[in-house]
Amino acid sequence: MKWLDLTRVNSNLFILDIEVDVALCVSSVLFAKNVQIFIEVDENTPQRELRPLKWQKSAPVWKSAYDNFAVFSAKRHGSYKFSIKDKEQKTHLTGYLKVAPPEQFAASSIVTLMPKLMGPFSEWSGVLDRVDELGYDAVHFTPLQKLGSSRSPYSIADQLELEPSFQVEQNELEGFLKSSHLKFVHDAVWNHTATNSEWVKNNPEIGYNLINSPHLVPAYFIDHELRAISNELSSENSDLHHISSEDDVNRLGSLILDRLKALSLDVFYQCDVESELARFKKSIACFLESPAPAPQKPKSLVLESNWSRGEKLSRRVNFSDEVLRVGNLVKDGELQQNEAFSNFEKTISWLNEIESDKMLEHLQSAVNGTLGTLRYERLDQNGPKKGPITAEHPICPRYFYCIEADCSPEQVLANSVKKKYVLAHNGWVMNWNPLKNFAGPDCEVYLRRELCAWDDSIKLNYGEGPDHCPVLWERMEEYTRWLARHGAAIRIDNCHSTPLHVAEYFLHCARDENKDVVVIAELFTASKEQDDEFVSRLGLDYLIREALQAHNNGDFCQTIRAFCGTPIAALESTREISKLAPGLLMDASHDNPSLYESRPIESFLTTAAIASFSSSPIGSNYFYDQLVPKHVNIVNEKRRYSRKSSTNFPRKILNDIRKEMKSAGADVINVESKENTCVITRRNEENSRECILISSNIYDKHSPLSSQTVTLKTTLENIKVRLHSRIKSKDEDFVEDSEEINGLSADYFVEENVDLEAFSLIKRLSPSSYSVTLSPGAVIVLTGQVPSDETEELSKLANLTSPKLNQEILHNLTLLELNQILFSCKKEEMANKGNEHGVYILPSHGEFPYAGFAGVYQYLLDQSQSVQSDWKPLAANISEGTWLLEYLVNRIDNKELKHHLQDIFAPLLSAPKAFAPRIHLKFLQNLTESLFDECLRRMPDWMRETRFTRYSALATVAIHGNVRGATYPIDNGEEKCSMAAGLPHFAEGIWRCWGRDSLIALKGTLIETGRLEEAWEVIKAFGTTLRHGLIPNLLGEGKVSRYNCRDATWFWLHSIKDIFKAGMTDIFSRKVRLCYADDNAAFDINAGPELEIQELVQQILQRHVDGIDFIERNAGPQVDMQMKQEGFHVRTKVDRKTGFPMGGNRWNCGTWMDKMGESDLAGNRGYPSTPRDGAPVEIVGLCFSVIAWLHKMNEDGNYPYADVKVDGAIMTWFDWANRIRNNFEKCFYVELETSSYYADTYQSSIPGADSQLRCNFPIALAVAPALVTPGLASTALTTAYQLLKSGLGLRTLSPEDDNYRPNYFSDDSLDTSIAKGANYHNGPSWVWPLGYFLRAGERFGLNFGLDEIAAHDDHIFSTPWMGLPELQNDNGAECPGSCPIQAWSTATLIDFASQLRRE
Repeated sequence: MKWLDLTRVNSNLFILDIEVDVALCVSSVLFAKNVQIFIEVDENTPQRELRPLKWQKSAPVWKSAYDNFAVFSAKRHGSYKFSIKDKEQKTHLTGYLKVAPPEQFAASSIVTLMPKLMGPFSEWSGVLDRVDELGYDAVHFTPLQKLGSSRSPYSIADQLELEPSFQVEQNELEGFLKSSHLKFVHDAVWNHTATNSEWVKNNPEIGYNLINSPHLVPAYFIDHELRAISNELSSENSDLHHISSEDDVNRLGSLILDRLKALSLDVFYQCDVESELARFKKSIACFLESPAPAPQKPKSLVLESNWSRGEKLSRRVNFSDEVLRVGNLVKDGELQQNEAFSNFEKTISWLNEIESDKMLEHLQSAVNGTLGTLRYERLDQNGPKKGPITAEHPICPRYFYCIEADCSPEQVLANSVKKKYVLAHNGWVMNWNPLKNFAGPDCEVYLRRELCAWDDSIKLNYGEGPDHCPVLWERMEEYTRWLARHGAAIRIDNCHSTPLHVAEYFLHCARDENKDVVVIAELFTASKEQDDEFVSRLGLDYLIREALQAHNNGDFCQTIRAFCGTPIAALESTREISKLAPGLLMDASHDNPSLYESRPIESFLTTAAIASFSSSPIGSNYFYDQLVPKHVNIVNEKRRYSRKSSTNFPRKILNDIRKEMKSAGADVINVESKENTCVITRRNEENSRECILISSNIYDKHSPLSSQTVTLKTTLENIKVRLHSRIKSKDEDFVEDSEEINGLSADYFVEENVDLEAFSLIKRLSPSSYSVTLSPGAVIVLTGQVPSDETEELSKLANLTSPKLNQEILHNLTLLELNQILFSCKKEEMANKGNEHGVYILPSHGEFPYAGFAGVYQYLLDQSQSVQSDWKPLAANISEGTWLLEYLVNRIDNKELKHHLQDIFAPLLSAPKAFAPRIHLKFLQNLTESLFDECLRRMPDWMRETRFTRYSALATVAIHGNVRGATYPIDNGEEKCSMAAGLPHFAEGIWRCWGRDSLIALKGTLIETGRLEEAWEVIKAFGTTLRHGLIPNLLGEGKVSRYNCRDATWFWLHSIKDIFKAGMTDIFSRKVRLCYADDNAAFDINAGPELEIQELVQQILQRHVDGIDFIERNAGPQVDMQMKQEGFHVRTKVDRKTGFPMGGNRWNCGTWMDKMGESDLAGNRGYPSTPRDGAPVEIVGLCFSVIAWLHKMNEDGNYPYADVKVDGAIMTWFDWANRIRNNFEKCFYVELETSSYYADTYQSSIPGADSQLRCNFPIALAVAPALVTPGLASTALTTAYQLLKSGLGLRTLSPEDDNYRPNYFSDDSLDTSIAKGANYHNGPSWVWPLGYFLRAGERFGLNFGLDEIAAHDDHIFSTPWMGLPELQNDNGAECPGSCPIQAWSTATLIDFASQLRRE
């Protein structure tokens, strides 16, 4: 069963197959809101009625990837609307699913016919017989309805009557359409109607007239004036009657601009200054007589609405805020009324001037558009050369049609009846957003003359729905139902200009009338995303694609690859449905110019042949098969179709081959291009039979071409047909017939079922390899069979894509070995294997994040989730060589597994080029998932239950591994592994291992995952390096350790509590050998004493009580280039009264908020951004948690020490804990009028620090809930949730703080608060504190659940790094300087998930 995440549907197109079960899922963020999926019922209704789906629980396997799903199976093709709602029926998401049409239409060959060129209905049989002879099975009729006065097929005068010239009764035509063996495709023209439509005269509201669209009035003024200018120039006495030079054009431009300026159209966008001033004075007077309202921040004066109301000086000024501001100033005596009124008058006069400037720019645009049309029509070499300006050939087309006698704009303004009879023409706008109405009040297309107008058609105005204009909606619904009732398909004309809600309504009517009707669209948008929106919402089945849009062989082949068939050995999405909108490929449409106008006559054959091998529907037009050399103007053409032809164009042969391929099940396609040769293979994947087209194409009339040779790998059976064109006449010999539309004379060489051995241009290179040589313009179609040995080999290879791994070898792997096999980022790989090594680089994509299998796997996962899947770089890389598979396996350090996998994948290396991507990638996917499962097998069962815990468990494997030069201090000659603080920035060298990072991450990464002995190695490694009574921050293998932090020691002590509670009850008696003989000794792994952990714990606590005071070894730039000398002085102690650990100074930063200023430009070098000296709240909480626990351990006999010595006396654990408890809320709780919380520090030397709201106090509440009053804690956490929660983490400083700077960048600047990232901990959102916050929230009744980490679930699933980041910028924005996977970020959320499980 395929999987589909509905939360990505609105940005992607997903096409489902009919009556196939699909698992519908939503993101974890959405699912956490307790939502339900509602999807449209199977019956077509304009109201799109929805029904609910039931959630089901997914098995925890990689193939599902989602924990919950709902099954959906579509019973009809088209579009299904869905909505995702919560229990309160609040809608969180709506979208549409596209369901593919019946397969039988995919084989259709459609020809376009214009009935107006076929004569009376009684004579149609001659043309239709010719259609039969050419092998078409479907006919696209341009509109059969009554045509307008222009005789354009797309300017319909009456949608409910047939064209009278057909001379046929409606029931007779309907009977023909029903009984014919042909399928019929009808045009749906919904956007406009002919100007001479009788029903428009009676219902002018159906268009955009000057009553319902008054914003068009200024545009009508321009249109009328241009018409007047054109009439003047039509006189032969005018010196601009003939436009023959650029100078004439410029002179005319100046004339037009002057005339348009004289219209003073800016008054339609301006206000009446005197009237507005009077209103303002009246409002001020009323204000002064009433009590003053509460002050508010004033806004600028603005003109209401940005479009014309169709009346002069009709705009109003929005001055409500100005009245408030000025009124208060007048009341306070700070401003005189007369001065206020004068200022107001000046301001609105200035606003009017702005509108005048805007209008001048609009008029210049109108002039430029008019002159552009003029140049093309009269000067351009490729233009129609219309000659002098006349009534028939004016300077530009009209934009408006007057149903009654033409009236001047002033007359129209004075008469509302006349206004309703002035209607806007339809047309099209270059590069316009199709989702926007270009005739709407917020658009200036008509004013700026940006419309390519069709002056024979009225643009229809549907408004927002059927209630807007019932007469229009009812007529067009009846028209649409007729089209669906009497056709197999509807072709939406100008779909890109059709309002979505209009097309949606009428297509529901069409499908209600004929549930099997296929919908084809002429849709030309600016982007694939807009295509997708139309396709999914309207349920469009095929989009028209034109061969003439491809200007070379590569482009044409790519069009077929992208839109016209399923590729052979297609890379299947591992989880979801994801496709491009399918195309209906036209070798030439009736709108296109003749192919012969740009290409040689030979291209008629090659283009049609290539199109015919598309596995989607194809189309052509009747002129194409007649080899008509010139464009046929569908509006003005009056000649008839010819019943005979001067050519034997082999269309029937091509159409018959299409039918045979469909009948034979050859539905998958492979397209290859080489220079001007195209090779298309259609294959039946079940029996491996093939039909192969080779075409030698010509795209340029003047480029000499030579024969080309291609190589085929197949077992050929015969030559089905060989085709070549032989020209009979030259261009100068062609004579256009005055009665019938005739074409060029050409004879096509046709040879069918040719003996393979007798054809000298095909040479057998081997039993399954051939070379084929073709001359330019030639086409050959061959039949063949995938070689039997290759078929058998493919079957074997397919079985190998699910590798049967040796379970003993797998089970013997350690998690450290799995880390190397699956992960290892570039820096880790280079550290372990040398600088010449690294991660795999995929051409046209870049580096994978990991050298191991997980890097490729996440790329596959990412592509499977996106409709714009960029499979091409990966598929091409695998097709060209076996480098990827060999790289992934050969880099494995475990020799037993490496040799085992080499044996398994060896046969895969010989996979045929076309199949290699699918086979290799399925193998990699299945192998990687087996290795993932092996990782999870070592974890507790609960970690396999949800997607978040599965991926989090893998993240713990990713950041814990062996890296040379970054190991824990060596013990007994053995090299130990280490935990990276984050990847890739903290991957190797001395920067990999950090005390506080490792110890904060320890519980979630190793203890909760059941890896207690590895957790002990971390505790032991940092205990080994104890010095001055402190655990180092930077470990540096013990050789360059730094003891400049105060918090790592308390996290180390707390980790002992955590591991004891997890089951390592002998932790206190385990031994550690120190690396230093004393505090001043050099590093020596064997120099120090061997102590039990309980002795180390006691030593640390006693040293803190005694007071720690020292200057770092080698203090100066060689240790820290940024720090001032005072910063190297490290001090900490325990306050005798409060029991709080205190220390630090304003020149160092002894906690995790350790950003040191480093900008000389800003002058902050050596100034810590967050010193946090005094007593940091989280250290106090950790201290209490440890001390209270030791009291219990001592009482239970697990810890031998009961106290510490203080000034010659003793302080028991119970006494110390009580001092902290009794003082904590007195010293830290901040109660304000609007909020309450626990302060960040106590007795800091930095002004204001002791009242700051930061993300640290939840750490204290999570580890030491007994410290606080539950009600106060709950209130404080609520405040933190409201002010600090952001994105995936917590803000490091409240947004209400003046120092809040939420976006971290490392750029230098003059701003001391942000220069070189000085705001690292002054606003950006960090992920790891959120885990503590959620744990605290659960303890104090805020009832947080896994829904609070739903966004983390979505993130960890989608990121290529398979982890959670270090930090984010404002509102969850990506932070460029952040590690994409940080150890403590994932770890603390694992802690939270584990706590939920236990509670």
